[in-house]
Amino acid sequence: MLRGAAFAPVGLIWRRTTSRLLVWLVVAALAFAGAGLVAGSGAGGPAVVVDAPWSPSRYHAERGVLVGRVVADPRPGSGARWTTAVRGLGWLPDGGDAVVAAGDALVRASGAMPDRGAVIVAGGERRRPRRAGHDGGFDERAWLRGRGIDAVMMADSVTVVDRSDVLARVGRSLAAGRAGIRRRLVARLPPTEATVARAVLIGDRLPHAWRGTFTGLGLAHLFALSGLHVGILSGLGLLLLRPLAPLGAWRGVILVPVLVAYALLVDLPGSVVRAVGLVALAMIGAVSGRSSCTLRTLGLVFWGNVLWRPCAVTDVGVQLSYLAAGGILLAQRVVGPVIEHWPRHVRHLASAVTVTTSAQLATLPVIARAFGVLPLLGPVVNLAVVPAFGLAVTLVAAGLVTSSVWSWGAEGFLAAGAVMLRVITVVAGEAAASGLDAGRGLPVWPSGQAALHWGLVAALGLAVRRRRWRWRLAPLVYGAIVAVAGLDPARRSDVTVWQFDVGQGDAAMVEFADGWRAFVDTGDAWWTGGGPLARDVLPWLRRFDVRRVDAVVLTHGHGDHTGGADALATAVTVDRWIVGGRASAPSGLTGERPAIGDTLHASGPWALVVFHPAAGDTSLDEENDRSIALGLVHDGRLRGLWTGDLERTGEARLVGRLPPVPTGGLDVWKAGHHGSETSGTAALLDRIRPRLVVISAGVANRHGHPSHGPFVASGDTLPILRTDRHGTIRLAWGAGGFQARPVRSP
Repeated sequence: MLRGAAFAPVGLIWRRTTSRLLVWLVVAALAFAGAGLVAGSGAGGPAVVVDAPWSPSRYHAERGVLVGRVVADPRPGSGARWTTAVRGLGWLPDGGDAVVAAGDALVRASGAMPDRGAVIVAGGERRRPRRAGHDGGFDERAWLRGRGIDAVMMADSVTVVDRSDVLARVGRSLAAGRAGIRRRLVARLPPTEATVARAVLIGDRLPHAWRGTFTGLGLAHLFALSGLHVGILSGLGLLLLRPLAPLGAWRGVILVPVLVAYALLVDLPGSVVRAVGLVALAMIGAVSGRSSCTLRTLGLVFWGNVLWRPCAVTDVGVQLSYLAAGGILLAQRVVGPVIEHWPRHVRHLASAVTVTTSAQLATLPVIARAFGVLPLLGPVVNLAVVPAFGLAVTLVAAGLVTSSVWSWGAEGFLAAGAVMLRVITVVAGEAAASGLDAGRGLPVWPSGQAALHWGLVAALGLAVRRRRWRWRLAPLVYGAIVAVAGLDPARRSDVTVWQFDVGQGDAAMVEFADGWRAFVDTGDAWWTGGGPLARDVLPWLRRFDVRRVDAVVLTHGHGDHTGGADALATAVTVDRWIVGGRASAPSGLTGERPAIGDTLHASGPWALVVFHPAAGDTSLDEENDRSIALGLVHDGRLRGLWTGDLERTGEARLVGRLPPVPTGGLDVWKAGHHGSETSGTAALLDRIRPRLVVISAGVANRHGHPSHGPFVASGDTLPILRTDRHGTIRLAWGAGGFQARPVRSP
């Protein structure tokens, strides 16, 4: 019914009415509403469940057997593991006697990888994906929802049951085509250029460090499959079809199946589908002798995308693609008449600036939500790099196409393309190393701020079109856009603490009103490289332009507290490293060992003070009991306490060293040792009487944390917030008193 009703506004788009803009707004609202309904229909409910507020958490999962079709090339992981998307055909739960409908799933397994298109039977555990720990963090649920996937399955066994039907044969052919292109690029290009060429031609992933470099310079769109690549391939195709000039516009129709095959080859990313749809409609229009408005055609392709696969419209890449294309087309309509009488070279430069600037303005709210960084040099860098990049991709593609019929010519194309790619990557790397990629951090915008931004962009277009007031109104409106983009919805408090969701580990950041910042632990590291701090916390720091940290406290020497130290030291400038137990500062840096009573920082009546361990105390055998304990003190009274992994022995020594607490008790205690039964003794809890207990633990962690049971002080059960259930937690002290809340949208 929803899809049927969706056709109603489409006919109105073709009518030349004064209300066309209103019609387009209604169309867009219906599109995103329908996409949201369809995309959210299969992924409801919590991803994490617990039996009681203080019990260990587990994923909301069920075991069973999934029958489905592999719809993407499996991606290899570490060892023999692989991941792929599977279109669900049926699900048989353990203990069930009937197969039920199944949504699409992201299947992770090990062993031989199935062919794309094959029908498989996978047995294992299926769970719901998690949301981001904080706004702007990696949101597994949203990322999968944009691809139509509503579950993640850890498969114990995978059996291929059918690889002979038409779809399976097509899938194998496409996979073979990708593998063939990959082999040719690896064999004929140097390693660096082959990696880049594979990313821009068939969608292979770039290394993480490279993605960061190109994103900082505003060049990320070049290295993700997009309309630019389809345009380059279309131009190359038309060039190769020049001998068929007598066919006229039919040459373009011949090219359409080739572009459709390319879209299938690269797994139908939304941006490529959008570009192929535009080219196909333009070619068909040229043959039929009917010209159409490009902007209107873009709208119809978008609406077709919604009807065909609504969930794709919630994908960030698809949103950026349509917004950028729409912004460019609108800007050309607005600016074209203004610059048409300018000198040719000035007109070309103005047109290029318009393209890059309009794309950035149109996509800014999505960039703020998804990436959190506005590359200030993006428009300028794109002016220089995009032409060179287009030439490089054209040369490499020409080399691949001609390699079977013109060997030495293909080698020349590939060599020239490799040189161009090398120049681009070297220049980008040098620019990033020199700090030229400096961008402004962008907090996640609330919907009102995004709506105001787009309203101002529309006003800018109207201002540019007005002849009399153009040069007075346009700068004022553009200044208003810059001001809106710079708004930060966060409110500054006297002291703010973010207890980050870093899985089974600990990491917090303390910030005083005067700007002094300190990290307390840095979370764990993955054995494959990186870790929660690198994936989630460092992008969050850049989002808020945090480039310097005054101190990092590593409470003790266990990896789940120190694993992210190297990544933090690489990403930001750290003035002091303060270490406890067997912890040490990253290689080449010096760590300080504090004493009881040391004040790490004071601002007005607030101070961050060390209360454990005693300097030179060698009687503590357990590393956990050597943890540094930090207290937030206000006018001599303890308001917040962080005790690392202190257990019973360490807590017994800490109790007598603490200052008095307010009449109502301590505001917050970050539970020791992830809420373990070995911490949180009655003596400590009765002494500090916390109004809130914060637990940092990972979902379904192998230690079974938290294992303490109810936290009780003076006969009262204490309220709890947990990173495994609530994500990152913000604690703030200010004029309104003490506040605690999860740092993500409801």
